[in-house]
Amino acid sequence: MAVPEQTPFIEYTANGTTTVYPLTFDCDKSEYLIVSLDGEEAPVGSWSLAGGSITFNSAPANGVLITIKRNTPFLRTTEYQSYNNSFRPSPVNKDFDLIWWKLQELGVTNWLTDTDIKNLNIYVNSLNEETREDFFNKLFNLEQNTNAMLEEAIANGAVSALAVTVVECLDDLITVKKWQGRTVNVRSVIRNKHLGGGTFVFNKNSTRTPDGYVVVADVGGNWEKITVAFPTVDDFGGLGDDPNYDDADAFIRCALSPYTGSNIYLANRQVEYRINKQVDCKGKGIVGGGFSRQNATAYAMNSLKVRPGDYSNDYIFFNNMAFINVGAEVRDLQLVSEGVSENISGLKVDGYNFTLSNANISGFYNQVYLSNATVSFRVQNLMSISASNAGFYIADVDSKQSTTAYFDNCSWQWGKYPVLFAKEAYQCVFNNIILEYMQYGLTAGIWSNCTFNAIWAEQTRDGVARDWLVNTSYQQTFNCTVNNLYIRSPWLNRADTTALGVSDNISGVVIDKSRITLGGATGAKIQLSQAGLATLFANWYGGTNRRLLITTQPTAADSGYKTPIYINAPNGELYFANQDETSVSSVVFKRVIGATAANAPYVASDSWTKKIRKWNTYNHEVSKVGRFIAPMMLTYDVTFTTQQNNAGWSISKESTGVYRLQRDAGVTTELANPHIFVSGIFAGTGLGSGDVILPPTLQAIEAYGGSWSAYRVAAGVKLFFKNLSGALVDPMRFSVSFTLESGI
Repeated sequence: MAVPEQTPFIEYTANGTTTVYPLTFDCDKSEYLIVSLDGEEAPVGSWSLAGGSITFNSAPANGVLITIKRNTPFLRTTEYQSYNNSFRPSPVNKDFDLIWWKLQELGVTNWLTDTDIKNLNIYVNSLNEETREDFFNKLFNLEQNTNAMLEEAIANGAVSALAVTVVECLDDLITVKKWQGRTVNVRSVIRNKHLGGGTFVFNKNSTRTPDGYVVVADVGGNWEKITVAFPTVDDFGGLGDDPNYDDADAFIRCALSPYTGSNIYLANRQVEYRINKQVDCKGKGIVGGGFSRQNATAYAMNSLKVRPGDYSNDYIFFNNMAFINVGAEVRDLQLVSEGVSENISGLKVDGYNFTLSNANISGFYNQVYLSNATVSFRVQNLMSISASNAGFYIADVDSKQSTTAYFDNCSWQWGKYPVLFAKEAYQCVFNNIILEYMQYGLTAGIWSNCTFNAIWAEQTRDGVARDWLVNTSYQQTFNCTVNNLYIRSPWLNRADTTALGVSDNISGVVIDKSRITLGGATGAKIQLSQAGLATLFANWYGGTNRRLLITTQPTAADSGYKTPIYINAPNGELYFANQDETSVSSVVFKRVIGATAANAPYVASDSWTKKIRKWNTYNHEVSKVGRFIAPMMLTYDVTFTTQQNNAGWSISKESTGVYRLQRDAGVTTELANPHIFVSGIFAGTGLGSGDVILPPTLQAIEAYGGSWSAYRVAAGVKLFFKNLSGALVDPMRFSVSFTLESGI
């Protein structure tokens, strides 16, 4: 059966009437017991063993000291064979029980001997010098003889080298007798605390470097601790159970030890470690015993608390830091400040290849501080509360530009900044983020190519409206992706898909409020929503970029294949209207039809009204290639308040019976050998009074001297209307049809 931890020794003081005295240890044979009365062995047959108790035939006299001690013999009665069914659990277990019993008895013997020696020491100190010297000589000879006997007993197997001795604390370890393989159980690192102890084995051939806790130096060798998994702070003197005890030294010793692996481990028990001075982690991470909610009950379960003390350091980036040179990993930790929030920061970490996970951090100035930039910096499952300055402050003092910082499942509450990049932040990701009662939002010098997904922002700490995403160098972001936002007042949502102003703009892709927008950094967006596809440009954003461009790839160089744009209207209907669908303004189409004088694309308009369709023709100021003859028509009517104007040409009255068809100022196109036809001449009131007006005679208006006579090019014509008597008369209405070379 299993052997529990027990002491095979007990004492009673007789009262003159009691005959039964229980054992407090295992024993199944009376011959394994030594029963003494006032130091003299009880007579054979005066007592018996039954049911785990000693029963005397008659009660010992009142005041007699009864001593009961187990003494298992050094023997083994069973010879195990493979053919006679002797190797069975019952006899094997019994043999192992006897071994463990004997080990326990040897531990008691050592303890009793130690007690006797202490009593003897008091006696020796009372002797005179000559008597003491004689005593010590005899004692030395006795020790030599005893050691020789012990070594012989170990050599022939009579005594096991693994016999366990129990000492109270590490300081007592070097006082015990040493031999190769000697095993000692140390109850505690610190006397009477019963924490961090363990089993040590003496190794005279040890080459391990002593650290004083896992490997303890002694004369002739080292005591080496038999460790399970990784040593914890308890193994180096950490208590975590005393509000007035500073555990900082235990953390420092743990960091210095070569036997703690890559991390400093807190004990996995109910514990509150407290430090009062700076701890240099020497590049080792910190692993706690789990994290819970932000309250005193949770902190009492397992936490690391930083209290007022000396956190100074001559190196500026280490000054006022609780933990410096923290390694690549911090996890399963509850880190709490007690009265130091305004000036002491929590963790000084390196931004390269660092992971913080499953952590609850409360208080501090900066909870996590980085003097350098981030590269593959990961934070997940974080609860942060009450950071006086920032949950994470990335100083980037060398301007290396932080990249690839990933924050996932993080909550910041009742602090100033959740994350503050003093410089630029590139390709960083924030996923499943909560901002509650924070004074400022996520902040960087520049956000570029970053991703923000599932962001919840509720209430600012002081009630002032502020952006949940802030650039301190430029109030724009560049090529970022934003998705699934819940931004509540008074937080401002600069990622709003309808925002246009430069201070409210996010460059990149935003998915929010059933809309998808693709925006630039300077107030230009394309939006896709249930209502359709639309542009959103800031008022000052102009030039050729102020457009919705739909294009395809150029003609393929190898195959010559083209990629046209098709608009396949359903039911054969294609509608063109204004943005304001109630507007009745005429829609104007424009297309490139040639070149300008600067040989740039000339965009001509094509528009309709309810009565007229008109378009700009080809501009041949540079080249005549592609020109065509455009028919034009103008009607003059005395009742028109404003006479018609078509493509910069109009008819005006010069005098009675004399009218001019001419181009407006600034129009350079001439009548080049034109077709001209005058018709629809109304006389009088136009109601058939019978007056006769002859078709007019024409006279060219030269564009320049000799243009008509030499080239038949004119800037217009004069029209002369006469009656049958040859007198100039005014018609009531007439129309002129003429042709122009394409242009305006």
